Amino acid sequence: MEVVILPAGDNLAVTVIDGGVGFDVDAVPEDRMGIKLSVRNRIESVGGSIRIWSDTGQGTAVMLQLPVSGGGDA
Repeated sequence: MEVVILPAGDNLAVTVIDGGVGFDVDAVPEDRMGIKLSVRNRIESVGGSIRIWSDTGQGTAVMLQLPVSGGGDA
């Protein structure tokens, strides 16, 4: 696993990359809370964003961008 933390303008970008089995992001059922809903909702509630790249057999990368000066109640 690799974790990269870098400044990105007015944001802080945190990227987590793993070489695991990966998954089809579009095939995750709507009722799953995990990253797709729970984490995304928390990040967006403070003005941030999340991107997920994954493919079966290729591992996963998740990038969170968070405003440095906050923006909501988390």
